[in-house]
Amino acid sequence: MPNRENRAHGARWLARLLTIGKVIIGIAAAASLLWVIVTLPVWFESAPRLPLPVEVAISPDPDLITTGSDISPFQTSELIRVQGELEVEFRNAWAQWLYVFFAMQEFIIVFLILHFMSRIVGSIGRGEAFSAENAIRLRWVGGLMILESRFGPGASTLIAGAALRGVEFAGGTLSVDFFKEFGAGGLFTGWIVIVLSEVFRQGAAMKREQQLTI
Repeated sequence: MPNRENRAHGARWLARLLTIGKVIIGIAAAASLLWVIVTLPVWFESAPRLPLPVEVAISPDPDLITTGSDISPFQTSELIRVQGELEVEFRNAWAQWLYVFFAMQEFIIVFLILHFMSRIVGSIGRGEAFSAENAIRLRWVGGLMILESRFGPGASTLIAGAALRGVEFAGGTLSVDFFKEFGAGGLFTGWIVIVLSEVFRQGAAMKREQQLTI
């Protein structure tokens, strides 16, 4: 009984944290949805412009950084690329609308991931972790993570490409870091979760077989 009580206590705390996350992301999703509806450029082209962050890559000029041969531990050094955040206010109303629209999609995906995770945690407290329902929920979580890992970087790349059009940097060049945006971390994590969902499904099937045997 103590082990079951400890398990239920830990599950309750995880459920509370996930609920807080769902509330925060839900508010952000609702706010962005309201903004998308109200500021649609078809009827509100003069919507207020928001200062929005855009991830960019900065390739500085070779002479921007110098290395002292007597002090530096390096024989030679060259700064190829650094990451930066450009705060912009879009002149085009549609560009800002698309930015918020893509952000809303991200919020919705994260909210769904938190929703399925909270359902899984809730089942742990009831001693029903290895169940067919949790296997399906984990499969949804993995699929949504894979979707987010492709959708988010793609949207960020499009927005950054539009934001950098006509922008010049005196100390080098600004560009979109495609390799950073399309990192494979979320993709691999999503596949790992999908594999775990199959483990849960097999565990649920074995549990049913044991119950029928008994």
